[in-house]
Amino acid sequence: MNAGRTATGYAIRPPGALFACPHAGNMGTPDPKEAPMRALPLFVVLAVLSSQSLGHARLSSSVPADGEVLAAEANAITLQFTEAIQPRFSDFALHYLGTRPDGEPDRDNRLPRETAVADAARQVIEVAVPEGARPGWYLLDWEVLAEDGHTTSGTVRFQIEP
Repeated sequence: MNAGRTATGYAIRPPGALFACPHAGNMGTPDPKEAPMRALPLFVVLAVLSSQSLGHARLSSSVPADGEVLAAEANAITLQFTEAIQPRFSDFALHYLGTRPDGEPDRDNRLPRETAVADAARQVIEVAVPEGARPGWYLLDWEVLAEDGHTTSGTVRFQIEP
């Protein structure tokens, strides 16, 4: 009987070399030191995909839209987010900017949290505008806490014409 062969003549290969070419040595056996480097592209792809699917609550739309000029007084500002948010732990502040959209906000004009009302899915928030809001530019600062525990913030500017 030949060395490295069975009684029927088949070659005996070490574990992990099942699909290796018999003339190429251990070519089919992966090096354990290379395994982390081979898996790296897979981890990068998974990290990118999971960060997009578990993204923060981003503003998808607002009424009025950012920069919109309203012909009449606004009763409320509606913000729609890409994910459910926690209104209790979110903050909204409406500031009067005067006649310039890039004016300095009046930091004294802040709305209490109770003025923001969410829909059942907690993705749409309606922020009340104080009655008798004077003509000019307004800035709504918002910061929301998403269901995933991350906060995002932004602003919406709009104008009420006289």
